[in-house]
Amino acid sequence: KKSELRRVEMSVRDQTYIPPKSREANLLEAMGHLAAGRVIDLTLWTYSAGFLKVMLFFLAFYIVNIFVWAAVMDVVDVGSGGKCIHDDALLMTKGERYEFLVELSWATFTTVGYGTISPKGDVTGCYAIRFCCAFVAFIGVLFASTTAAIMYSKLMRLLAKAHVTFSSTLCVQYGKGNEGSTVRFGQLNFRASVAPAALMKQFSASDLLDVDGDNESPSGSEDGFPVIEFRMINDRANHEGSEIWDAQIRGIVQLHKEMSSDGSGRSSARDKATGGESTLDLEKKVYYPVSLSPDMHPHFSRIWYARHVLNAESPLLKREMRDEIVKDGGKWDKDFNNWEEIRKCLNEFISLRITLSGTSAVSASDIYGEHVYYFDDVCVGWRFANMVYEQKERPYHKSWWRKLKEDEKEDHSNTETKTKIDAALLHDIVPQPGGDHEPLNETNSIAGKWLKFT
Repeated sequence: KKSELRRVEMSVRDQTYIPPKSREANLLEAMGHLAAGRVIDLTLWTYSAGFLKVMLFFLAFYIVNIFVWAAVMDVVDVGSGGKCIHDDALLMTKGERYEFLVELSWATFTTVGYGTISPKGDVTGCYAIRFCCAFVAFIGVLFASTTAAIMYSKLMRLLAKAHVTFSSTLCVQYGKGNEGSTVRFGQLNFRASVAPAALMKQFSASDLLDVDGDNESPSGSEDGFPVIEFRMINDRANHEGSEIWDAQIRGIVQLHKEMSSDGSGRSSARDKATGGESTLDLEKKVYYPVSLSPDMHPHFSRIWYARHVLNAESPLLKREMRDEIVKDGGKWDKDFNNWEEIRKCLNEFISLRITLSGTSAVSASDIYGEHVYYFDDVCVGWRFANMVYEQKERPYHKSWWRKLKEDEKEDHSNTETKTKIDAALLHDIVPQPGGDHEPLNETNSIAGKWLKFT
């Protein structure tokens, strides 16, 4: 509720929430891999799924095995004459016999040791049930060791994973929107979101929420080129000591292979000059590096805004548009500064993969993270909403007795202001200044799931 109230307080006109795409694995997928015997796919699923889903899958697999092996033991016992486990097994009903065999099954499968139900040790001719119990125990040992190994590796993978969350959209800003929003919600908000709290005393919340600020640069990027922007947050931005040191990001875009200017599939020198040379050239797809600014951060603690300039070297622009920029002397034609033309100029990429690496301040080990954007995630003429706020907190160095006395007196004078990040606003976007922005229903993946706040 606090997050929703804060959203209402901090929201501006036409602020819109774009929920991220769900990329979580589900249990039915795991059951399908198991039923089809795809062991490798099932193992890879355990790494992509969360801890709870993996535990539920192992629990379901364990319970199913208990009942299956109980049925197998029942058949083997009856086939051996029904004398290897119970004296009067043939006089019992199937339900009664199966109930005892379930206990024998889980005791054998878990190898915890037999209790009141076990194969008789003083009766001969029970090789079948003895071998069956030995086989079930072997399967149980494999299950326990595999489960422990997977859970341990998932824990190690968790420690190696960068706890960051990426925005759900890619925002393209151009013209006047690029001039104002890039500075206000880029440099100022970026500086506010990553600087230590002690350095933030010179900034107030009004500075971050100012829509008509005067500190605007004449242009948002060189020669007025549009920029495409995304942001990410440190999931523990409001906790001290959870920074990522020497963080670096890298972008790789996957494109459909274009025909070169001479009509062949090969890249000519002119094509390379106007679009850059791909790092990998396959039959139908090519991969290009995407330059990001800034691409490194020495102390990533809160928010990181990353931008890519759509110029003649950008693989995110269509080839004809890159050629047009080269003909114009490396300048952007301002006649294209409307959302329809910007959308037409964009190269319909297959995916844009962002990778992050750095060193965790918590574990002092190398950590990694990644996120994949698709072309439908692009919103033209939009920028990210502010998610920085200030909160007054009492210092923690006081004793609990003094805190209790102050609470009784309701003395709020001895408080300090800290800069906080509202992670719930990470995916909120607002129209860029200037009024020209793309309707959200123009993008297929966003239409029908966006939530608007005014």
